[in-house]
Amino acid sequence: MQGSTTRSREILFAVGGWCSGDAIACFEMFDSSSNEWKAAASMSKRRCGVGVGILNNRLYTIGGHDGVSYLNSVERFDSHTNQWSKEMAPTSSCQASVAVTVFDGCLFVIGGQDGISCLHLVENSTMDSCCINREKRLGAAVAVLDGYLYAIGGSDGQCSLSTGKEK
Repeated sequence: MQGSTTRSREILFAVGGWCSGDAIACFEMFDSSSNEWKAAASMSKRRCGVGVGILNNRLYTIGGHDGVSYLNSVERFDSHTNQWSKEMAPTSSCQASVAVTVFDGCLFVIGGQDGISCLHLVENSTMDSCCINREKRLGAAVAVLDGYLYAIGGSDGQCSLSTGKEK
């Protein structure tokens, strides 16, 4: 199974992925205190290559591929209600293999398999484009350190990329 993972406190999340030749919508949580995986509510859409980020204790899934087409939808999981909200504004284009991080209290979505070259900012349930990233990049890792956002590695679709830095 191929999917995205992210960690909040001591819980590891497995979100979507690819299994038996198709994209899946499953969502599971591993609780390190009980050493158990638990199934939670599935997403409304099947997603592989999905971007995942946590902002204000809510998990967001961004884009991905449903096995037929690229997605621009965003879903938000509320662990208190075990429900997904689809009321989120979509990204400006359909994309998979995005990188996601939190920077200055906002969720940033970087790159994607369809050649997106701008960052997308999620703030107050809206998507705004801000052209900060200067390179097309898919499958990168992202991190924030000392007030800078770093895009690490990935590919432009033809060759591997080095690290990029934005303030």
